[in-house]
Amino acid sequence: MNDIALNSDDSAAWIPTRALHAMAAAAWMSILLGILVECLVLATRAAAGNAPVLAQTVAELAGSVTWAVVVCTGIWLGSAASRHRVIGNA
Repeated sequence: MNDIALNSDDSAAWIPTRALHAMAAAAWMSILLGILVECLVLATRAAAGNAPVLAQTVAELAGSVTWAVVVCTGIWLGSAASRHRVIGNA
């Protein structure tokens, strides 16, 4: 089944629906990855006997989530672009 919706003028939609769902799934998984990494960092610090500071923890959580979103979204974009490239007449 084709996932590209056609408009009334028979032009293809800009982004297929399946691609949008995959992008949203990649974004949510990357957010969860960032939270998981930060939880592991906090657990390691707690095992070492260092008490976490709230401001530092929040800043590191934001950094971990941002890093994960950038990396995972970049990987998704690269793989999506390689699957949907147009092969020209060479």
